Amino acid sequence: DDPFVPADLFRDPALASNPHVTVRITPHGGHCGFVEHAGADDGYWAEREIVAFAGEVCRRAPQASG
Repeated sequence: DDPFVPADLFRDPALASNPHVTVRITPHGGHCGFVEHAGADDGYWAEREIVAFAGEVCRRAPQASG
């Protein structure tokens, strides 16, 4: 665990109420701590998370017509 920025900063109402910001606070990790033991995947947690996040954003986005 190597927290770079205190988690409490992300609980500020100005940030928490912004619909264009998604805050994800994990119980472990930090700016250098997002690599895990490789198992069925390659062990790169952050890369898997961004792909999952982007997929969710795309699923929620309004579909273009025409």
